[in-house]
Amino acid sequence: MNFFLVVLTVCVLVQGLGKTRQVCAYLAGLWESKVVKRAMIIAPKTLLGHWAKELRMCGLGKRI
Repeated sequence: MNFFLVVLTVCVLVQGLGKTRQVCAYLAGLWESKVVKRAMIIAPKTLLGHWAKELRMCGLGKRI
């Protein structure tokens, strides 16, 4: 089984920079190019709804 690990480190935490949307777009590109089949997002429980919304906006809603 091949694993593709993406580690993103945000040095400056500022609201409104679109970090979640950028990661979702990156994941969408990986799925479209068939580089990955699965991904795991580790986030606080309070942010899961936000992640689900952003993934749907990037066309990944069926993969949640």
